[in-house]
Amino acid sequence: MSVRGTGRTACYLAGLGYEVTGVDLRPEMLAKARRRAEQEGRTVTFVEGDICAPPFEPASFDIVLAESVTNFADIERAVAEYSRVLAPGGVLYDRELMALQPIPESTYGEPLAFFGFGGILHVEQWPELMIRAALTRQRFGTRRSLRATRGRIKSSTPITCSLSTRARS
Repeated sequence: MSVRGTGRTACYLAGLGYEVTGVDLRPEMLAKARRRAEQEGRTVTFVEGDICAPPFEPASFDIVLAESVTNFADIERAVAEYSRVLAPGGVLYDRELMALQPIPESTYGEPLAFFGFGGILHVEQWPELMIRAALTRQRFGTRRSLRATRGRIKSSTPITCSLSTRARS
């Protein structure tokens, strides 16, 4: 399951031979993703849904890939739902903005309001959250997201790259 966006990652993964289901809350984003898949000749199932209540049965996916979407929702509920739809032994990849230093209470609300975030977790809060969601064997790290700018690579916002595996039954 790939969560969010215009279908770029979903189409890329489909091109590698994966069976991909893309999820987004907004119909206009799904329309863009469907157009991309059609233009690229990729087979991807796109579903309208909320990451806090995805319309899938438990253990439906071997992999859940969330790209810069969890922070925009009720983070704890979204991660619990990722865990619910993962098959035993499945893997969650979640790439999110995170705080590397504590954010003072007096300014915490500013970025939330500006970006529409449900929250910004500190790097040490992510592992705790994954454990509560029954995800094990976690690896967390900070990376600089990279984007190409006219042939150059430009460093952008620090993000968390986490890999969590659902415990086998």
